Amino acid sequence: MKNMLDIIRQRLGSGPRTLDPRYKSHFLAQRPGWLDEHNLLPGYHDRCPDAVKHQPIHWAAFCLVGSLTNEEDDERIDMMGNVVFGTDPMWDDNVDELRDIAGDLYDLAGRDLAPRDPQLAAFHQALQEKKSYVLNLPVPEPIAGGNSLWVTTVAIHQNQIPNNLVDSIWVPVFAATQPNEFTVIVDQQFWPKDMREAWCGAPWRWKTF
Repeated sequence: MKNMLDIIRQRLGSGPRTLDPRYKSHFLAQRPGWLDEHNLLPGYHDRCPDAVKHQPIHWAAFCLVGSLTNEEDDERIDMMGNVVFGTDPMWDDNVDELRDIAGDLYDLAGRDLAPRDPQLAAFHQALQEKKSYVLNLPVPEPIAGGNSLWVTTVAIHQNQIPNNLVDSIWVPVFAATQPNEFTVIVDQQFWPKDMREAWCGAPWRWKTF
């Protein structure tokens, strides 16, 4: 997995990067209407170019994915999801543990009653209060296990991922390093061919943690 991430990093270079024309259709076109209609991720669309230009590239794992569109319309551009990520180099080649943590977060978010553990209870409450989106919420110690990890919401734009579907858990991102920064998915055009093929052939979907 680290080899795939290194290939993506080499293709895009380190910041500051030039905003590749292939990103303009995502971030310089008219903003998706649902961002304003649902008051989600204020400023996300406008600040995506800065994330692409300056933020480091790391793995993230989906812990929740949902669509904001009418199912009859099936507009893939109107998807959002929560990912967990860390910026420590240890996660470059330790994605299995990141996947397991994403599964624990998915389970925690879906609980009706808050856990007894104070840290987990506070995190659970934060997720319930911010059902629309979260921005760089620290993962509690009982789940993070002493590691610095965050949960944040990302927008999933049309054609940004293979098949326009979340068929895999891991995804490369321009990761936020400051509390008020947004995390942005790296467009599939910069992924290695093997990674795109593995994504399309994944035996599970995000809902099957």
